[in-house]
Amino acid sequence: MPISILQENQIAKALWNASDYYLVEIGLDGLYKFANPLFEKTFIEPGDTAIGKPFSYAVHPEELVLVTNTVTKCIHEPGISKTITIRKPTKTKVYLTHWEFTCSADEQGNPASITCIGYDITESSEYQRTIEQYLYQINEYLDSITDGFFTLNKNWEFARINKVFEQIAGKPRKEMLGKNFWNLFPESPNEPYSNAIRSAMEKNETVQFEQAWPPDRIYAATVYPSKEGIICYIKDSTTKKKKEIELKESQLKLKAILDSTVDSNTLVSIDKKVLSFNRVAKEQTIAFFGKELEIGSSIYDFIPNGLLEYFESNFNKALKGGIVKSERKLQLNNDVSIWVEFLYYPVFDEDQHLLGVVINSTIINERKKAELKVIEQYERLKKIAYLQSHELRAPLTNIMGIIDVLSIIKQKISDPEIVELLEGINISASKMDEIIKTIVNSTVE
Repeated sequence: MPISILQENQIAKALWNASDYYLVEIGLDGLYKFANPLFEKTFIEPGDTAIGKPFSYAVHPEELVLVTNTVTKCIHEPGISKTITIRKPTKTKVYLTHWEFTCSADEQGNPASITCIGYDITESSEYQRTIEQYLYQINEYLDSITDGFFTLNKNWEFARINKVFEQIAGKPRKEMLGKNFWNLFPESPNEPYSNAIRSAMEKNETVQFEQAWPPDRIYAATVYPSKEGIICYIKDSTTKKKKEIELKESQLKLKAILDSTVDSNTLVSIDKKVLSFNRVAKEQTIAFFGKELEIGSSIYDFIPNGLLEYFESNFNKALKGGIVKSERKLQLNNDVSIWVEFLYYPVFDEDQHLLGVVINSTIINERKKAELKVIEQYERLKKIAYLQSHELRAPLTNIMGIIDVLSIIKQKISDPEIVELLEGINISASKMDEIIKTIVNSTVE
């Protein structure tokens, strides 16, 4: 017998060869790690061992939920003992036993295993009263839980049924107890329950499955093997399943919308891992970086050279709730340069917990070319206006100088036609001067 952590305990050593106390250790995986000789002799078949078997192996089917809940409470409160009275079945009789469960912790204070010390109370003077009260409590407990529950013996006959399973099956329990399961629920290769229940019984393994049930319900079931047959718990997962389907449909619709855009969209987690991306993002990473974008990839594998500091700055601003928009000219590995508009913004789940940052990017080469062309045309116009204004300014200055001289002597001119002509020339020159000033000012603005 291998030495476990339990055997190193002084109390455990004293109980190792006890003739009236059972001592077992159950791991957090639900398997027996240790059992003393009395437990093995009483509840395990000769030549076999409890080590490595699921704890349900030596638990009465009707009490699996009770034992599981007690173990769970122990794990949540290491060092605090929980007492429980349960039946232990064998081939020849059913023992009524009283137990004390305690969860031990490792050096870090984390739950390590469950130590169980028990003794037989079958022959006590209060046995009959205790067992009757106990059976009543078990029946009440099974009928109070929200899960469907039933057990089958080795002959595939119903041994125990609770109220919820009556409702699921649509039959009263008196019509099912003692009846063969397959006569009431015919075996069918198209029904998940057929393979699951048969596998649990014949292969002695725990099986989980989902079963659609008329008219419109979906149930999640777990089948446990036991010494007497099998135990089945059934939970209504219709609402959960419908929500999962609705969520999946929403995700597909959103993906279809994102895949139809010309923008690249990539959702990046807080730790810089790719969570999702659209079709354009996938195509662009292959074209620009020569490798495919995948869920779980590091986003650093897809940051162009010289852009790391820019990325870190914008990403961190978005993590703090900001929205960052900017334009950058990127030099790619294939010596191609492109203009890209980036948009960084945070994404939250339904509970407003930060999921990560969406990086939206749009190639704006054509728009940028148009903008640069407008700037170039403006510079050309500015140069033309400058040249034209200065070429006109020189002769106009000469004309206006002559007009100033003529204005001085026009008082001595008696011919009204000449005076009128001089005034007209002066007005035209002034208009020309204003036009030149307007051209110069317009190009400067």
